[in-house]
Amino acid sequence: MKTLTPDDADFAVTLRQVCEIMPKIRFIARGVHTIQQSPKGIRFLDANGEQLAALTAKTIKEEQEALNATFRN
Repeated sequence: MKTLTPDDADFAVTLRQVCEIMPKIRFIARGVHTIQQSPKGIRFLDANGEQLAALTAKTIKEEQEALNATFRN
């Protein structure tokens, strides 16, 4: 599992990419303090370690494919 915090260069990039794919994540983006990535998906945690949201790898893939299809048509 890869863990990112605001001190990591990839933190903002990862959060922005997920927000582009899943606009619903924008509602919690300001509260995200830690991002945990694994082959199963991504978890977004606040400063206290409480889970704000989680996305499975399958959901991320489906949303990315839907977004790509929108721009292809």
